[in-house]
Amino acid sequence: MQNIILVNTPDTLNSVTSLIDSLNESYCISLDTEFNRVTTFYPRLDIIQLCIQDKAYLIDVYAVDIKSLIVSLSSFKGKLLVFSGSEDLSILHREGQKLGLDKALCDNIIDVQLLMSFLNLGYSVGLQGTLLKYLDIDLPKDQTLSDWSERPLSDRQIEYAANDVFFLESLYKKLLSSVKSDDVRLSWFALEMKRFVKVLTKDTDKELLYTEVPGAGSLNKKELAILKVLCIRRYEKAIADNDALNRIITSKALTSICRLNFINAKTLAASGMKWGAIRENCENVRKWFAEGKSLKLPDDFILPYDYFSCTSQVVSDYQKKLKHELTEIAKKAEIAPELISSKYLILDLFHAAFYKREAVLKSSWYLDLTKDITFPEEVNAAINKK
Repeated sequence: MQNIILVNTPDTLNSVTSLIDSLNESYCISLDTEFNRVTTFYPRLDIIQLCIQDKAYLIDVYAVDIKSLIVSLSSFKGKLLVFSGSEDLSILHREGQKLGLDKALCDNIIDVQLLMSFLNLGYSVGLQGTLLKYLDIDLPKDQTLSDWSERPLSDRQIEYAANDVFFLESLYKKLLSSVKSDDVRLSWFALEMKRFVKVLTKDTDKELLYTEVPGAGSLNKKELAILKVLCIRRYEKAIADNDALNRIITSKALTSICRLNFINAKTLAASGMKWGAIRENCENVRKWFAEGKSLKLPDDFILPYDYFSCTSQVVSDYQKKLKHELTEIAKKAEIAPELISSKYLILDLFHAAFYKREAVLKSSWYLDLTKDITFPEEVNAAINKK
């Protein structure tokens, strides 16, 4: 483990931050984190792994203050490589927010897993299988469920954590070598990375949480008022107690609860709420339910994203047809179909049409592929019927 450095003193951390600060735009840093968030709203960060110039640095966040590291990473001039990095980047962003940084993430972030989707090499593929396929590197999986809060870290844990960043730059360069530098898919990827980071760092509007709940579009106005309050209060309690949302009310139970006539343990259980959550939060849910019943939504309240698919068979049928059409477009463009045919993107297209705003699928790089897509008259009529 001579190329693995455990960073657990101020001096070793200072050497890492000084190294990062010295790097120009031609360098890459690979990043990963080990964390746990099964029972919490915010991830409990245990380790930050970096690979710089073929050396892995494992930053023990329990032993050192990582403020200087977050500052250095936020101003890094080169490429920051991650693999399925939304959680890792969210952690860095939150740490930067704690420090009051205007910009908590560096400008050039590359999610290698997402890049593979744009090169049509798979969607949401795992790192271990990818390394085996493209670099013939077979990594052990024995520490996947390891407790990363334990100290000292075992040799197996240290090696496992380092492996998550050791080969990422080699993988990135291997993937790039398979395409020409002027391949339009690389331009699309660069634009999507900017959107990806923008969405990732956007503040949550708790007033609109109800619009994203699956099945919300099937609720009536009074039920939506209850859902709105449930979503807001659940979110506020999760943050206040640093508790996982689903430990308060499971997301699948939300719409069912809104249809109840009264709240007690049995009706909540029948709605899909877990018994442990009922014991902890039955009284809270009863109070929130009553608050929602007394709330009157304004006439111009924002509709849920799935409203049109839930209330119009014409729209629902066309969305299935559109998904197939988008899948075929993606195949011709040689990108993973999921990049343009996800449920969220399709629902957003109809939601945006109703509110006369720009849909994601009609913006940025997506427009190169979707510019010819228009709704049939009967679909437009169904949308405007509301």
